[in-house]
Amino acid sequence: MPWTTRDLPYAESPSPMAGQCSYAGAVDAEARASTQTLRLLELYAKRGPTTDAEAAKLLDIERSSINARRRPLCARGIVIAVDRVTNQETGIINTRWGLA
Repeated sequence: MPWTTRDLPYAESPSPMAGQCSYAGAVDAEARASTQTLRLLELYAKRGPTTDAEAAKLLDIERSSINARRRPLCARGIVIAVDRVTNQETGIINTRWGLA
């Protein structure tokens, strides 16, 4: 798969225009992802450990985006699983994430 200079994937296509649109979308997403990552790190620093659902609500970001921003931080050892809490409404056990 081809990559931009900043390691973002874009779709291969026989149409040069389709590839350029995918590339432009990847570049656009990169700026948004960087801002979201910084906001997530600031939340952990100020509020302490939070679940992904709490972080999504507090930052007004889709939960899927929170997961996508958190995973690379975990892979680098910047963010860790701190503990698990049970949601009182659903009974579901959720991981709380925070700074290492």
